[in-house]
Amino acid sequence: MKTMTSGKLAKAILATLVLLTSTPSVLAYPPDNASVLYYRACLMYQPNVEMEKVVFDLLKGKAKLNKKITEYFQSQHQIIESLVTAANIPKCDWGYDYSQGFSLVLPDLNTARKLAFLVMADAKILGHGYREGGGQFFNRFIQASDIHLEHLHIR
Repeated sequence: MKTMTSGKLAKAILATLVLLTSTPSVLAYPPDNASVLYYRACLMYQPNVEMEKVVFDLLKGKAKLNKKITEYFQSQHQIIESLVTAANIPKCDWGYDYSQGFSLVLPDLNTARKLAFLVMADAKILGHGYREGGGQFFNRFIQASDIHLEHLHIR
C-alpha cells in the first residue's frame, strides 16, 4: 500500500515538473521569430476583392474613409496587430533552404503584399486622426516604408 501511494506521488510530482518547465515556452508572447506571427496573419486573412480595391484606392488617395471601410479595418484589427508585432521582432527566419536556388518555392507573396497594403492603409487612417492611436502612425509608417505600391521589392 505504501509503495502504491509513493508511486502515485512520484508520478504527480513528475507531471507537475513537466508542466512547470514547459509552460514558459508555450506562453511566451511575442515569439522570438517574427515568421510565426506573419504566418499566423496569412492564415487569418480572408481575401475580399472588393475591399482590397478600396484599400488600394485609399492608399492612392482615390477613396475617402467611410463607415464600410472603418468596419472592415475593425474586422482586420487582429491581423494588423499581429503584423505590427511581428515587424518589431528582430529575428525572422522562415526556414527556407536557399541552397535550392531558383527552384526554391516561396509562399504566396501576393498575400504578403496585400497584408502590407492593409498595414499601410491602417497607418494612413491613424495618421489622419480618423481613429484613436495616431501616435502609432509613425511606427507603422516607418515599418512599411520599404513597401512600394507598384512593385514588391524583396531584399
